[in-house]
Amino acid sequence: MQYLLEILRNHAPIVILIIAFLETFGLPLPSFPFLVLTGCLIAEDSLFWPPVIAAAVTGALAGDLFWYWLGRRIGKRALNLLCRFSLNPEACMGRSQTLFHHRSVALILLAKLIPGVNTLVPSLSGIMGMSPLRYLAIDAAGCLIWVGTGLGLGLFFGRSVLSHLAGVQYTLLILLILMFGFYVLFRIVYPHYLIKRYPIARIEAEALRQELASGNGPAVIDLRNEKEFSESGRILPGARRISPNDFEAVTDSLPREKKIVLYCT
Repeated sequence: MQYLLEILRNHAPIVILIIAFLETFGLPLPSFPFLVLTGCLIAEDSLFWPPVIAAAVTGALAGDLFWYWLGRRIGKRALNLLCRFSLNPEACMGRSQTLFHHRSVALILLAKLIPGVNTLVPSLSGIMGMSPLRYLAIDAAGCLIWVGTGLGLGLFFGRSVLSHLAGVQYTLLILLILMFGFYVLFRIVYPHYLIKRYPIARIEAEALRQELASGNGPAVIDLRNEKEFSESGRILPGARRISPNDFEAVTDSLPREKKIVLYCT
């Protein structure tokens, strides 16, 4: 930890710029703790704060503007790229789009303080057609809020934090390794667990067509993800459209007297 502090003392602006930029790509680089540590160093008069603020805002804005541009250019495929890092990609896309529709400005302003959301908001802003100047102004304000919060915490706690860091460095390292291991294990094991624990019978398209044609067919629920549903422009005749993100909330309204067929991708 002392080695890390020395690096920050000597090269804080460039370190913060690089980490802030790379974090926008979904990489597990915790820029906010680095801002707090940098604030602690500023509190002990080891650093000059204006270059740190400029570097953090520049790095974060550069990454955000890239994803904003990509969202405008390729649409929801940009969001799909980022959601692949999520433990639940479908829910990630559904929740993010729903939240953006209702609280777009507040979400951009506070995104960098919300783990798991900060990497998705720039591409969402481009996908939803927010004007470049408006997005730039709101995102710049959000970056300043993020930087100010991180450095402010460091300034508030100051030297009292630095004096205890050496004693907890190994604990922090072990926790980081365990968290990364849990993430990898969850991504690999959990899908297989769900398949074995909750096996679902399948029905072929022709068999479903025949049952529907009989007049006493099953209830069909269209559970395709938002990307597939919006791009297809079609829905099975008589099917009920439910977003995967909303399915759990409406299960009580599903018919009990019929067989239910879930159409997903």
